[in-house]
Amino acid sequence: MTGLQSYSVRGITSQSGESPVTNNGAQPASALVINDATAAFTTFVSAACPATLPAGVTSCTVSAQPAVGASGQVQWTFGGALGASASLAVTYQVKIGG
Repeated sequence: MTGLQSYSVRGITSQSGESPVTNNGAQPASALVINDATAAFTTFVSAACPATLPAGVTSCTVSAQPAVGASGQVQWTFGGALGASASLAVTYQVKIGG
């Protein structure tokens, strides 16, 4: 999963990324963990869990993140189970040009 699209632009200093996840299986998916990373030439600003969790998902925690201004891995950990065909998306924001 990639949270950012790459564009050649001028004058943009920050970008929000979204990492969508869909359970394409026939059974609920439990022990759900989403991992993503800041893209090249960006630094971390913030990360958030979904404002509304899908049915069956009971909790969300941003369980790992780099320090503000650094680069690295972002991880979200979910309790409960994501139902078959259900989706959710996590978000984070980075600063372009670090």
